[in-house]
This record gives sequence, C-alpha cells and structure tokens, in this order.
Amino acid sequence: MNFVILTILLILLCSPTAALAEKQVVTNLSFEFSQFDDRYTFHGSFFTMSDPDALMHILYDFEHLTNFVTGADSILLLRQGENWYEVCYTYRRLFLENKFTYRKTLIQGEKRITFEMIASEQTDAIFPRVLSSRGYYEIKPEGKGCKVVYFEEGRIGSKLPNKVSSHMAKREATKFLQELGKYVERKCY
Repeated sequence: MNFVILTILLILLCSPTAALAEKQVVTNLSFEFSQFDDRYTFHGSFFTMSDPDALMHILYDFEHLTNFVTGADSILLLRQGENWYEVCYTYRRLFLENKFTYRKTLIQGEKRITFEMIASEQTDAIFPRVLSSRGYYEIKPEGKGCKVVYFEEGRIGSKLPNKVSSHMAKREATKFLQELGKYVERKCY
C-alpha cells in the first residue's frame, strides 16, 4: 500500500505537465502564483498610503535595493543611463555562487519600472536554473492611497520535480514582496 501511495506521489511531483496555481491574501498583501511546465508567473500587490513619487524612488533608485532585496549577498551597480541601469545580484551558499544581471528601466509617466534578466551565471546544478525572468513594478492610485503591483514571469530549468522548484520560486517571490512592503512602510511613515 505504501508503495502505491509513494508511486502516485512521485508521479504527481515529477509530472512535466503539472500545472500549479495558487492565490492568497495575507494581511495587506495579496498574490497569485502559477506554474505550467517550466514557466511561472507571480502577481502580487499591497496597499499603502505612501506618496506615489516617494514610492517610485524606493522602487527604482539603486540605493534602496539592499534594503528590500535581503536574500542577495551582494548587489553591484554595473552601468546606468538616464532612465535605466544594470545591476548584478550575487547569491552564495557554502561554496556555490550564482549571479544574475538585470536591467531596470523607469517609465515615469506610467508610474512603472520594468526589469529583465539579461545574464546569469549559475555554478550549482542542484538548485533550479533561472532561464529567464522579467516583469514590472507599478503604482496605481486607489482611494486615498495607492496599490503597489509587482509582476514577474520566468522560466525555470530544474532537475528537481516541478512542485519542488515551483515551491522555491513561490517562496522567494512571496518573501521579496513581503520585504518590499515592510520597507515601504518603514521608509514612508
């Protein structure tokens, strides 16, 4: 009997076409995560009474990144232009090191900041490989405050079962959104 249950569980976990979708609301935070095969999307938001212009600075300016991207071991500004910059995030675990280079672009009139991974160096074969990642931050007026929207879509290559890699991606995106929300509240009030 245990063998049958284990076999069914392994089939469900390892299924390459397994789809996963989850929507949650936690206090002021709401998010939806979905994955199909190697593609995932994360759409999250939180409400704040913060000034939209102050929020744009927090979401875009390089000096704020280290305050809400708390999982990175180092964040390095590589290049910048008038409304864009490239930044490298380095993550270290024991003797493993992963680097991701992103381009962030400010679209002031739309109250939007886009980001796209333009390079990655991943030395470990254990954790899921990020094949692509892009998305945006957006500020939308709502009542007397505004909603901060965070959207990310990407592709993950992994030797791990889909449910394991999707759980890791969801956990990281949710943690990021929570840290961003906490930082906004600390900085703007």
